[in-house]
Amino acid sequence: MGLSLEDFSACTPSEFSRIYEQWREREDAALRNTWEQTRLLMLGMLQPWSKKRLTAREVLPLPWDEAAKDGGGTDTKKAAKDGGDTTAKSGNPMNTCSGGTAACEEEDIGERYRAAMRRYGMKGA
Repeated sequence: MGLSLEDFSACTPSEFSRIYEQWREREDAALRNTWEQTRLLMLGMLQPWSKKRLTAREVLPLPWDEAAKDGGGTDTKKAAKDGGDTTAKSGNPMNTCSGGTAACEEEDIGERYRAAMRRYGMKGA
């Protein structure tokens, strides 16, 4: 978080809680930014091979897309209120596999890739 020991020691619990919330929001924003960049790169790579016009949200749906549809704001605040984390056990927000193992992640990614290929009528599905 970047707090020195002296600053940490001087904080009250409520001050520390607010510092943590701000730090967590900044970290989540950075994580979302990298996933949004990945999504746009995927769109750029897939669009030339698709017969229909694709959108970034169709190519790579992300967990926060659902929250935006529902008008629910950010997942981060809800998870912080519940005491949970917005990412799966592996730390990857795209991991929908309950086991959290590397093999499970690879299987999940492979299945999502094949489903996207079929959905957009691409060869090799």
